[in-house]
Amino acid sequence: MPGYRRFRAFMDRAAAILYRNFLTDPPTLAEVSAQVRGSADEAVWDRMLTGNMSDLVDEHFASPEVRAAFIDAQDACDPRAPGSILAMAYFDCDLSTDPADLGIPHGGMGAITAAMARSAQAAGAEIRTGMPVARILLRDGSAVGVQLADGKRIECDTVVSDADPKRTFLDLIGAGELPELAAGISRLKSDVSYLKFHAALDALPDFSRYLGSRYDEKLLVQIRICPSVEYFQRSGDDARAGRPSSAPVMHIQIPSVLDRSLVPPDKHVMSVWVLYAPVRPRNGTWDELREQTGEQIIDAIGEYAPGFRESVRDWVLFTPQELEQRVALTDGNIRHLDMTSAQMLANRPNRLLSGYRTPVPGLYLCGAGTHPGGEVTGAPGHNAAHAILRDWQH
Repeated sequence: MPGYRRFRAFMDRAAAILYRNFLTDPPTLAEVSAQVRGSADEAVWDRMLTGNMSDLVDEHFASPEVRAAFIDAQDACDPRAPGSILAMAYFDCDLSTDPADLGIPHGGMGAITAAMARSAQAAGAEIRTGMPVARILLRDGSAVGVQLADGKRIECDTVVSDADPKRTFLDLIGAGELPELAAGISRLKSDVSYLKFHAALDALPDFSRYLGSRYDEKLLVQIRICPSVEYFQRSGDDARAGRPSSAPVMHIQIPSVLDRSLVPPDKHVMSVWVLYAPVRPRNGTWDELREQTGEQIIDAIGEYAPGFRESVRDWVLFTPQELEQRVALTDGNIRHLDMTSAQMLANRPNRLLSGYRTPVPGLYLCGAGTHPGGEVTGAPGHNAAHAILRDWQH
């Protein structure tokens, strides 16, 4: 498979260019260019900035089915968009991670935050849950604490916001407090959204049409449904036009094939990220479209796994609207802001805020809307903590 080896080598080098800057202050594009100048990575970096994923898979693979397997654009949405390679390289950075640090946590993703909480509490931290922060308190232009939803005020010298930049400045502080800063924040892009589909299953879906009759069930821990490059393109086009996708690209996980602690005997759970979804549908609301869209997802999976509908005991669909309401993600954006070439590195969230510090003394950002971006890496928090410690030392 010489085409695959060349493609994999290119993407590995592209990801490595970004990964070496993960646990650093965010570099500018010019600084990364200087890092690679004169090396073999210079041509890779140039293509990351100017090339697109559609051309890249066409160049390396002749089979339409294989091209479909490797086409992606994540938050760039359009695989033909210049810079979509840069956006995609970020999601390949896990290949540079120690294999011991990768995998599915026993007990579900909540096991990670539970372990983090225990560690923080062992170090003396106090954690409060079930009480949202209503606003960040300012005095003479500096952050001096927070007010909770029940009215209680907690004063402190340093406020660190893991909320997305829009929610932090436009909601928790309020656009009227810092109008010039708020104007720039409101222009940040959070236009790309997804759907999250969860299902409780009485039986595993039957993918024997593709895997044969005696496949290892553990293969079902992660499945991707995207039959063609054109199918992927249609999904993005639908979302940009304000329509739920007629061609849902589905990233399916069935973690219960590995972790039986999640389910009763002989049962399974399924989680699906669906690309793409309009933040605000053009015709109707997500409340009106949720049921129909969920049924379409079940039908779409059933095209590849006959009888799937009969195995579904219950399901729920989280729309961009619900992701915003339930977990305070502005526009339902799972990475706080679109992960595109225009909003990465020193441009994340923008030049004024990219170093975790803000123009508000005592207020820092540490979430996915800062460098290097979203996903479960811990890197934004790590970098923000180091920025705070440096400030405290001075």
